[in-house]
Amino acid sequence: MNSDVNLLLPKEQILHSSKDFLKLLKGGKRLRLEGFELIYGPNNLGYPRIGYIVSKNVSSKAVTRNRIKRIFREYFRHNKPLFGSNDIIFVCNKDISSWNLTMVGEVVGDSPDLH
Repeated sequence: MNSDVNLLLPKEQILHSSKDFLKLLKGGKRLRLEGFELIYGPNNLGYPRIGYIVSKNVSSKAVTRNRIKRIFREYFRHNKPLFGSNDIIFVCNKDISSWNLTMVGEVVGDSPDLH
């Protein structure tokens, strides 16, 4: 078996339903950071879940928007303990496709814990 399978983000840790998104967008806490915003709120699942919003206002190219989503997803996967038992939505405000995980970590690391 390939060891990369353990590196995948399980589907249950991804926000899919519009109901969950709307709940966070309306009642979640907001943390405005350089280039993006974190919207988060507690869940009763015992593990964090991620969602992301990258609109066409950020980039008209799907390739760029998908790269930004991959950056957020990888940051989340490598730093799950930071997020506790919260649902998190990354909302991108500008093109950060040239960023890497370290750069995202520096921006999030300067902010208070999400626990």
